[in-house]
Amino acid sequence: MAVPERADVPSRVEVGSPVARSRVVSFHVDEEPGGTGTADLLWYDVTELEAVRALLAT
Repeated sequence: MAVPERADVPSRVEVGSPVARSRVVSFHVDEEPGGTGTADLLWYDVTELEAVRALLAT
């Protein structure tokens, strides 16, 4: 993990290398467009990963 560029967004995490899907159990998405960190984080189970990726791609 890398230190976020913006210290005002404590929820932001940058992953510097690929992570095996087998190691992921859940993930969060910032509810606010642009990821400012001021909105609630939405929690997802890893089984929802493809659906969330498809939604974010539209």
